[in-house]
Amino acid sequence: MNGEYAVAIERLRPLVSLEAVGTRGAVLITAARRYYAACLYALRQEAEARTTLERMLREDPDARLDQTQYDPRFVRFFELLLREMQPELDRLRTERVLSREQAETRRAAREALMRELLTHATVDDRAPRELMWVPFGVGQIANGQRGLGAVFLVTELVLAASTVATYFAHQVVTPADGTLEGVEEFTQAQTAQALEITNWVSAGLLVAVAAAGIAHANVTWQPERRRVVPVPMPPEFQGVRIMAGAAPDGSGARVGLHVRF
Repeated sequence: MNGEYAVAIERLRPLVSLEAVGTRGAVLITAARRYYAACLYALRQEAEARTTLERMLREDPDARLDQTQYDPRFVRFFELLLREMQPELDRLRTERVLSREQAETRRAAREALMRELLTHATVDDRAPRELMWVPFGVGQIANGQRGLGAVFLVTELVLAASTVATYFAHQVVTPADGTLEGVEEFTQAQTAQALEITNWVSAGLLVAVAAAGIAHANVTWQPERRRVVPVPMPPEFQGVRIMAGAAPDGSGARVGLHVRF
């Protein structure tokens, strides 16, 4: 009987020293280590059996024995070792759960990045310096500041319209000789004066806002600006889902394409 254990140990020794690769390989090596440790225990080599079981549990904290297939003494030996290692095994389980979660987060980030690269393109916009001297928000719009450009555009248009409207209205209510002396209606004089003041104020504000817009456009001018724009998915990738993750052997990243119909 001891000879059979010795033969089994010699045959299993090369296998139990291997590193597990993939789920199927891990199951096979865990089973081999259980039998190897049982044979060592049967030959009273308890220290080596314990070392083998410890390595098995560290690599597979959920590994257990089928009590119907092993000597009850070996089962008790394993259960004592299991209780001793329980805190370490709990820590290993927690670390591996966190590691899987981190790996999933990285995989999702890589997949999102690859999808972004497929569905977006980088465009370089050039803004001529001459446009920075044009009022009505043209400089801001050329710089990509569309919201601020719209504010300058609307404000300057309103002020320009007010300037023109008050100018012509003032001309209408002002006597032909250009003076207000002798005007029969006192209210006409007041209206003309109010229109004149409003016209000057509108014109002054128009000049001030236009100058501020031009100054701002020149200060924030960017000769070249890079922006990302969405593009249609290339036809050859239609119906294809990108999967990015780690290779089964842990050698590095793996990229896969999954076709959906």
